[in-house]
Amino acid sequence: VLFDSTIYIERSDFRLEDSKDYFGLAPGKDVGLRYNGVIHCDDVVKDGHGNVLSLKATYVSPEEASAQGRKPKVCFACLRVCQMFTI
Repeated sequence: VLFDSTIYIERSDFRLEDSKDYFGLAPGKDVGLRYNGVIHCDDVVKDGHGNVLSLKATYVSPEEASAQGRKPKVCFACLRVCQMFTI
């Protein structure tokens, strides 16, 4: 799968507040992209009312992730364009 500078995730796959029992994407957290490495949530962009508009994330290739020992607990299997926001 080829990536552009923009990918989409479902809103339910992101939380502003992380917890031990949550395995989706949160600020400062990694998630895997099935067969395509890892993304790390670096920043959250909000509007003036505090609503999440987009996420800024860093992509880590499968080779780099393996070399760095990054093993997220979850991998996003598919990206659907409905009720999502931009990363």
